[in-house]
Amino acid sequence: MVMIEFLKQSPELSGVLSGKSDLFFPSIAFHLGGIAGMAFVLGLAAATFSSADSVLTTLTTSTYFDLIGVDKRDWDDKKKKQVRSLLHAAFAILLLLSILGFKAFAEGAIIDVVLGLANYTYGPLIGLFALGIYSKRVPSGLGILIVSICVPLICWYLGKNDYVSDLIGIEPLNWGYSFGYELILLNGLMSFLGFWMFSLKSK
Repeated sequence: MVMIEFLKQSPELSGVLSGKSDLFFPSIAFHLGGIAGMAFVLGLAAATFSSADSVLTTLTTSTYFDLIGVDKRDWDDKKKKQVRSLLHAAFAILLLLSILGFKAFAEGAIIDVVLGLANYTYGPLIGLFALGIYSKRVPSGLGILIVSICVPLICWYLGKNDYVSDLIGIEPLNWGYSFGYELILLNGLMSFLGFWMFSLKSK
């Protein structure tokens, strides 16, 4: 709220309010200029890099241990370090390309695009996590694949997502209710039920 009031009270910045919210921070930084502008940018960078570092660490560690299975391979320490460094650099480049892609193709604010995508991508993750926490059932690999594809498509059909409609050329369901970010709850619930159906009780 303080940032918006600052933009409103600055005549040369008031026009920024009618554009993307992503431009608020850089507009204020350029307006402040000098040491104040640099301090503002450094504060933003520190807050952003802490999140980016967590993402890079998670992606690198998960790929390193879960997908490649380095702990099961007979590699020396030098080889392991090389693989770890290459993975870290590859994911850093991938994140940079993702950011540039969002900037080039996203029509609204980045946060809205990210949360909109989370409506479809996080549902199976939430459902699988809930199944593991609240039951002792183990879903099959094929079941995970089927649910992870079908449930987001059903949620897209219910949520009237224009991005996916244009991509695959199928019009979504035209009905009165319009889902917002609560669609992720429906996605997670249907994913949980789907994983339950394709699972067996663990021994």
